[in-house]
Amino acid sequence: MSEKYMVGTVLHVSDYRLNFAPREDVKNSVSIQIHFNHIEACKKAFNEKKLLKIKVNTKNDPLSLDKYSNLEMLIGPKIKPRLFELGLLKDGWYDGYGKGFDPVFLKVAEYSIWEILEQTDFPPCYIYPTPEGNVLLEWDGPNDGARAGELEISNKNGILSFYGMLYNGLEDIQTSEIREMIDWLNKINWKA
Repeated sequence: MSEKYMVGTVLHVSDYRLNFAPREDVKNSVSIQIHFNHIEACKKAFNEKKLLKIKVNTKNDPLSLDKYSNLEMLIGPKIKPRLFELGLLKDGWYDGYGKGFDPVFLKVAEYSIWEILEQTDFPPCYIYPTPEGNVLLEWDGPNDGARAGELEISNKNGILSFYGMLYNGLEDIQTSEIREMIDWLNKINWKA
């Protein structure tokens, strides 16, 4: 299994302290002690209103970031507001035939996205609706900025389904098990 991450919103940054809302949940925000090496990155994530992905060091206190801790600012949109926008789409939104979104499905999709971000090296992604009423995640390649792959989350007859496809040749996957999708994503060399 790969590393674990906390992904969320920076609420406030001061000298050596970061107020952080895991999964953008302000009610359960935490105060994290940060090494001075990370202050600028945290301020940038706050000022640019981007998500911050923090590698959880299980050997030390997860609420303390030392100089060896790994921080990554996610470029894509915040998840909750983006899924809220998708929830506003009504039937016919896409040239008269796009399907509106079920709020329960969007909540389950949100939970799945958080699980994926926290348990894989999944890169920053863009979140799109599909005309069929599914949630599509797309991400860029590490070097050229071209699209590298996609992950579609769908609700077929009340069963959550995942379809993953990379444009560089790793075998596609279709599953209804989030654990299987996470295992597939962990086989990908995200830095290559």
